Amino acid sequence: MAAVQLAGVHKQFGDIPVLNNVDIDIADGEFMVFVGPSGCGKSTLLRTISGLEKVSAGQIRIGERDVTRTPPAKRGVAMVFQSYALYPHMTVFENVAFGLRLARLPKDAVRERVNEVAKTLQIEDQLDRKPWSLSGGQRQRVAIGRAIVRNPDVFLFDEPLSNLDAALRVQMRLELIRLHRRLQATMIYVTHDQIEAMTMADRIVVLNGGVVEQIGGPLELYHQPRNLFVAGFIGSPKMNLLNAEVTAADDHQATVTFGGGHEITLPVEQAPSARSVTLGVRPEHLVEPDSQRASDLTIGGEIAVVEQLGGETLAHVAIGGDNTVQVRAGGDSEMAMGDTVSLGILARQCHLFDASGMALTAGSAPVPSDSENVATAASTS
Repeated sequence: MAAVQLAGVHKQFGDIPVLNNVDIDIADGEFMVFVGPSGCGKSTLLRTISGLEKVSAGQIRIGERDVTRTPPAKRGVAMVFQSYALYPHMTVFENVAFGLRLARLPKDAVRERVNEVAKTLQIEDQLDRKPWSLSGGQRQRVAIGRAIVRNPDVFLFDEPLSNLDAALRVQMRLELIRLHRRLQATMIYVTHDQIEAMTMADRIVVLNGGVVEQIGGPLELYHQPRNLFVAGFIGSPKMNLLNAEVTAADDHQATVTFGGGHEITLPVEQAPSARSVTLGVRPEHLVEPDSQRASDLTIGGEIAVVEQLGGETLAHVAIGGDNTVQVRAGGDSEMAMGDTVSLGILARQCHLFDASGMALTAGSAPVPSDSENVATAASTS
């Protein structure tokens, strides 16, 4: 296993820049996830690490070696693709053993290693089958097995679960987490699904337009987004982002108005440079005020849409000034379209972003207890 270091990595196709001055340090044994929207450069970045794409500038190190100009086969990496890329005429055993046979390992060693990997991935009873007879999840396990059997320094995964249905994606996600824990391997995983990123990663790299927007642990990105892009991308449902105006400010706090006249004062790390700002608040932080929980601001609104999801309820509430916010409530909530609701907001759980999109606040405080983790806003007719 090995650490991976990217320093000043730049990539362009012709005159079109795809990666711009990327600096990332990935620790030995870390599970790092690259996440971002389509076209942000995350797969290209992974391919530069594998050697399938040459960098235009910068350096890539794996362990103690500079592999910037090293051919893919000599980098000590194994890659698992979105398309399983299995040989259809070969059995599962032959697919997994292919790389070992190319390396001219003895037959007994090949069989021992393949059987060991098959047991780890629970495909030992599939070794004599052809890929066409396997389910999607089984095919993906075979593709992962082909990577594991080589004992690489670094595992690279390029959206490996995208072709699976929702239930199977959840199952394979758990299996990959267990596999990482068992192997203690360095893994780099690319996905556009921020839920995958949040549940699997030790740390996440958020990419946008070839630029690294923020690197951090899942909860760090959730509670302390560096800018508007990260705030809007991390979290499902996403953070409510509202246009606001500064009415008073210094280097410690700012008072803003939003939603047709609502006013709240927030702690800030620096004074806003312009009157126009963006106020952010997560759906689970909009709750009904009660005697057990004080609020810095209470606002009223009318429920426009209700999404009943079983375990939770999402309500879209119009709060004035053409602003609608999402509110996360419990699955047994009785909120209904047309009802009015009273919502409480805590200043310490709000975010403020300046006109350039950079965060002015340190980030929202984590919800202190499970009972406050899900909004309990109740509608009133």
